Amino acid sequence: MKKHYFYFLAAILLSGVIIWSCDKNSTDTGSDDKISQPSMSEKSVIVNIPENLKTTTDPYASMCYSYINLINSLTSYNSYFYAPENATKEKNGNKVVYSYSNGKENVWYEIDETATKNTWTVYYSDASNSISKSKVIYYEETKDGKEGKCEYYDYANTKEVTMKYWWTTSANGTLTFNYLDNQNTNYILNSNPDGSGDLKVYSDSKLIYEVTWDKDGHGNYKFISDDSYITGQF
Repeated sequence: MKKHYFYFLAAILLSGVIIWSCDKNSTDTGSDDKISQPSMSEKSVIVNIPENLKTTTDPYASMCYSYINLINSLTSYNSYFYAPENATKEKNGNKVVYSYSNGKENVWYEIDETATKNTWTVYYSDASNSISKSKVIYYEETKDGKEGKCEYYDYANTKEVTMKYWWTTSANGTLTFNYLDNQNTNYILNSNPDGSGDLKVYSDSKLIYEVTWDKDGHGNYKFISDDSYITGQF
């Protein structure tokens, strides 16, 4: 079931070219809209990668570069948080719902808020009703954007969360970002304002890789395999 989710996500991202415009200027942000897009949807990357991490030839240090790029690739789903100009808009209190159909597929983009947080939810169905209206993405963040989470659902089968990420930002500006993929691999990234940081990767709750780096991208790593490990500097 887990692998199916990637096929679903690829398909719905492709259909999103038709269903959801990728033009970030297309969302109706009229004066009666209290909420626009999530703060993460405005980011081209989640974490900037220090120069030495980009250019290192150490294969184990390069793993860190690849893992951060994987986390940054989550921004590729940001187009879901923008509604096309011809979407139908309904407003009920604090909740705003944009809906759109191309005759084959239907999408709803629901924006809501409470006293402490804003939420964005995307629903999907096909016109034949072989897939009823189902949650695809749920995103929430605090009013200041310093804490939040995003969940992706297997809308076609289990209806369960198949991958998710969540984050917090400390008072000094350090971002702690957690990403749990559909293979139960958990990436925990700390990124400091000066560009330094650290990353730990767990597979089924078992630590398999950890690395720290300074603001220039020099640091130390440990790669763990069964009962042995490899350490190094870069």
